[in-house]
Amino acid sequence: MGGSRGELDCPPPASAELEAFQALEQAVVSGQLFQQRPLAPSVRLAEPTSEGRHAWFVMLASLAAWLGGRHGDRVQMSVEGVSAAPSRATSSAGRVTLRLRMARDTCLWWHRLEALARRGLPHGMSWLRFLCLSLWQAWQHLLGADVAYGHIYIRDRYRCTSPVCHRRDVTPHHIQFRSAGGSDEDDNLTSPCTWCHLFGVHGGRIRVRGKAGHIHWEFGPVGSPCLVVHGRERVAQHVAPLRP
Repeated sequence: MGGSRGELDCPPPASAELEAFQALEQAVVSGQLFQQRPLAPSVRLAEPTSEGRHAWFVMLASLAAWLGGRHGDRVQMSVEGVSAAPSRATSSAGRVTLRLRMARDTCLWWHRLEALARRGLPHGMSWLRFLCLSLWQAWQHLLGADVAYGHIYIRDRYRCTSPVCHRRDVTPHHIQFRSAGGSDEDDNLTSPCTWCHLFGVHGGRIRVRGKAGHIHWEFGPVGSPCLVVHGRERVAQHVAPLRP
């Protein structure tokens, strides 16, 4: 049940699908979303080859359509192959239920503000979309790469590049240490978070090698890692036996 719509049997996204998400996120964190010319890379997706992957495809199509109404001439994300006839799988694409817990007075104020704002909103623009665009416009002056290694942070979308971490307090790390002859080339730089960088890599708990686009990660003791990830593939995972 649900297999044809991808809820229960959705495979990991393909490389092109990840690139499309990354292009969108890079356009936001870099501020390119608000520039006059389309600077974000164009990503073209092929027709999905399985019903399970269709869920990812529909999600990307929904994102592209959402942006097309406001920034369609500024963000290039081309999605092809979506069926023209609406179906149960596509009729609710992009809909998200957002649940907020707040005091009753705050809730009443929120709904009154929404009612007032709707009088001036462009036709078809939702309250949530208006809030997102307002937030981006208010903070866009802080976006960009005007810091050391800023272009590396934007490339990595201000996310820890460790495959087991989701933190965003990123720091620059030379995959091949500079003390071992490593260069400042982009391929030798990645963006782990503070913990993964200082306590993981330099603390001996994490080992990193390869190039920025395809990193080999080892987690755990040297010689007997508990997890090994090569690029996007988990190639080994070991559970150490419990000591008596």
